[in-house]
Amino acid sequence: MTFSQRFRLNLIQEAKTELDFLALVDDFPSLYAGPILKNAIRRYEMFWLPLAAREGSGSRLLAAPLDIAWVWYLHMLSPQDYEQDCMNIVSHVVDHLPKNRNQRGKGLQNARYLWENAYPTEQFEVDLNRPTPFAMPYGLKIRYDIEKASYNQSKFYYQVSLPHFNDIKFLESAVERYEHHLHLKMQHPQVPMVPFTDIDLIWHAHLHHPLNYKQVTSEMFGAVVNPGSHDSSLSLGTTLHDSETGTRAVWSAAGFKYDKPGAVYRGDPPHPIPPRQNGYYASLGRLQYEMKILQVEVVNVDVSKMFTLRIYDPTGGLVVDTVIQGGHRRNMTSQCIVDNENLHKLTVSLHQKALRGFERVIGSSETSLLSFIDACPYGGAIPELPWVIDIPFSAARAIVRLSAKLSPPSIEGYRFKVEPEPYFAKVDHPSVVLSFPQSMFSPRDLAKNYLPCESATHTLLDCRGRESFKCRVVHSTAGLLSAVEIISLDGVVVASAHTMDLNTLPDKAAIEDHTRCAYLDRVEGERAMLIRGKKDWGICIGKWQRGKVLNRSAGQVEITLFKLKGVRGWCEVRKFKGGLYVVYLETAVFVYVDLKRGLFVLSPSAQDAPEIIALAFSMSILYLLCKPYNPTPANVSSPSFHKKAKEDKVTPMLLAAGYKSSTVPTNVYLLRSLMGPSASGPSLDGAGTYDLDSESGLDWIRELIRKKQEAYLFHYMSGVTYELPSEKEGSSTLRRTNGSSFTL
Repeated sequence: MTFSQRFRLNLIQEAKTELDFLALVDDFPSLYAGPILKNAIRRYEMFWLPLAAREGSGSRLLAAPLDIAWVWYLHMLSPQDYEQDCMNIVSHVVDHLPKNRNQRGKGLQNARYLWENAYPTEQFEVDLNRPTPFAMPYGLKIRYDIEKASYNQSKFYYQVSLPHFNDIKFLESAVERYEHHLHLKMQHPQVPMVPFTDIDLIWHAHLHHPLNYKQVTSEMFGAVVNPGSHDSSLSLGTTLHDSETGTRAVWSAAGFKYDKPGAVYRGDPPHPIPPRQNGYYASLGRLQYEMKILQVEVVNVDVSKMFTLRIYDPTGGLVVDTVIQGGHRRNMTSQCIVDNENLHKLTVSLHQKALRGFERVIGSSETSLLSFIDACPYGGAIPELPWVIDIPFSAARAIVRLSAKLSPPSIEGYRFKVEPEPYFAKVDHPSVVLSFPQSMFSPRDLAKNYLPCESATHTLLDCRGRESFKCRVVHSTAGLLSAVEIISLDGVVVASAHTMDLNTLPDKAAIEDHTRCAYLDRVEGERAMLIRGKKDWGICIGKWQRGKVLNRSAGQVEITLFKLKGVRGWCEVRKFKGGLYVVYLETAVFVYVDLKRGLFVLSPSAQDAPEIIALAFSMSILYLLCKPYNPTPANVSSPSFHKKAKEDKVTPMLLAAGYKSSTVPTNVYLLRSLMGPSASGPSLDGAGTYDLDSESGLDWIRELIRKKQEAYLFHYMSGVTYELPSEKEGSSTLRRTNGSSFTL
């Protein structure tokens, strides 16, 4: 008989239901603390428990409103307190049946009908996004500290939110480990047993069947197994080192392996970031407008004379060519394309008609439309009345007056360029420079007085050369951390990324569905960085792929990305020669990362600019972490101090990533620290120089020849000149949306 059969529960499915519920709660942080939680405790004790108790076994068909369901969830984590409180309030233990989101819908309908009949003056569901109205104080009978439990459990979902916790094979192992944990806990009551998060997830799932949990654990162990305060939900992160050591010793003595890749403490959840609307960063992109010239007029001239007026668009194309009498207006239907980067200047030439068809040149004048363009932002209101644009000719005092309108803009794309700060300053502890180190370090490392690191802050420029973000990069060999923070011009961290503990992700063999889970191959030297925005955004993984036998150093750093926001799964990543990568994030959303030139080009539909920039920096940092080199003995953790450093071709992006830092926790550093100078392995094979041009990859020019839309965009947005094929190899003309063209 299997453990689940003895429990008469499918604990794997129950764990999946648990994760579904916790994800629903996590969308409403107001449930974790404050007035909405206090009101939920009142509603749970005064209304829900009595209602569910009156229904008896029928309570299993009911679903509580989310605020009450969260309090009920917390209460059941302490089975002895839950039983005692139920007996004090309703005279018997109220059973509970967890429900997934689909089942909750039917359960809520059943509960709403009973609630509204029993409590006509108490609202069934409350708005979790608005402060709760004042509630009269009442005498709380529940002795269990639900508010403290909520604080502890607010961090639990983050620990089990990675996709492998939904994998059947991983959960099967967790159920087996849960059985071991219960047996060892009962056999060693004097040892404070600390479960890993996979065990804790199964334990939670079982505890939320209170009658079953009491019956089964009493039958198996002679008494109800009490989890205690259940601060273990924070796993190894906040427990004493002695408890961890004692638990590991008990497991080892029983012949079980305690440590489990993929089940370690991850740190605190991401720091709250204000939500942003679609198009929030549109002003940083290249915006294209259609400009309609409705009317022209020449003023401050002899009204008896005739003039030839010619207007050229920003690309030099003739837009207006007309003869007009001084002081008179002429209606037009001309139009041209302008943008907010380079194509925003009109050139106007004015000639006075003379006898016999000759013309006297009055002059030529150029005017910028940027002030008008900036007054028509993306998503903003476009003025209904036309703009009046005066173009002076200083020598002749003449003025050409245009009446024009701009269409709502479209986003052509985004380009960001890195201006690196090559000097990395020494800092005593990462917490001095990082805005939210709790999410990157264990409490044990955070508590250290001295954890040396180095830090530099770089500048990112948008397509118009304006400062758009700051990027702080931190490296620490003492803390085995590389971190990135993307900072807005307001000084707010809007995205971040950091190296993941090597045991945060599971082994490939530990999961069943490799398409829906991120995993790590430690033997091959893979390294991972977690990218965060408001929540986890993605996992970027790097690996050194050595070259062919005769030229090992001509390999490449392979990059993969597992998307956590939206539809979870692996993204397509293509590597080209010269350190150019393209990452396809979702339909019509992609980013080019040029490690050679320090350029990032984003597609027009990209919304998560800060997170994508954090991805680009993660890729460059992973390049440093994974690229093998032969270090000098005194500078193992400094990529710039290796035996062939004089041959390096250092790029702006590698400088920004930390090429000159002396505290980079590279694979070379990790293996040399562990195995000494004789360290070897796949991740060290092929040590050479930092020369992106010498590494393998696809031919990007072929992408242009195949007329790939994203290749056109990069060529158009990057402003970089490439060596293109000759006419003998075949040529074609690529036409830009503004009418200009370039030839392949």
